[in-house]
Amino acid sequence: MRNTSVRMTMACIGLICFAGTAQAADPDWTGFYTGLTVGTAMGKAEMSLNPTGAFNGPLAADITDGNFWRRTTDLDSAAFTGGLYGGYQVKVDRVVYGLEGEAGYLGLKDSSSITATVSTGNTYRLDQKVETDFFASLRPRVGYVPEAFSGSLLLFATGGVTLTQVRVDQTFKQIGVAYQSKGLAEDKMLVGWTVGGGMEYAMSKAWSLKAEYLYADLGTIENNNVPGSPASVAAYRTNNKAELTTHILRIGTAWHF
Repeated sequence: MRNTSVRMTMACIGLICFAGTAQAADPDWTGFYTGLTVGTAMGKAEMSLNPTGAFNGPLAADITDGNFWRRTTDLDSAAFTGGLYGGYQVKVDRVVYGLEGEAGYLGLKDSSSITATVSTGNTYRLDQKVETDFFASLRPRVGYVPEAFSGSLLLFATGGVTLTQVRVDQTFKQIGVAYQSKGLAEDKMLVGWTVGGGMEYAMSKAWSLKAEYLYADLGTIENNNVPGSPASVAAYRTNNKAELTTHILRIGTAWHF
């Protein structure tokens, strides 16, 4: 899916460049528009665990050969993304100012399970999982229409806020012992930010084709000082954190009215 979406985007960029040699559409780049996008998202969830206290005998600080103590794990994934967008823009000389909103699907998903046996003979496991589905953003957009391509090409930069539905799980447990720390079990909307840019070509007065790249910091989920369960067995706690980012490469088409 990732390679297919990248090839689609590269093809779109090539089509935009080729279209510049054809007859100009002579658009004014002012007014309302709506359209759809498809592409690929390459995301990373940086998940961290910091256990403290007694682990059925040894202290966390005394355990040195476990491969996930105070560790940060990167969960990486590539997935399909697509949705609907719309906005309004005004052209002043060769500069275009606008505001664009979108809503759609962002299908990032990855998981990890790490097991380590320490010098005491105890075995511990860290299970992690992250997935996203809904994605939305609201972004101002500033563009420039060069003299080339008879005013049909728009180069733009954009940035704004994002809203993403995220599910994150992180569980730390000792194998063979009936206790664990469910450090993260969150299903929530995260507010983040995004920046990017791209190019758009007017195929006619009513239709345009675009290719764009966005980098998005989707937000952070944090849950600290989580006790082990049951507390009567193990007097330990965990600090848990997940930071989510993604790179989005996509193509789109819009109807201007």
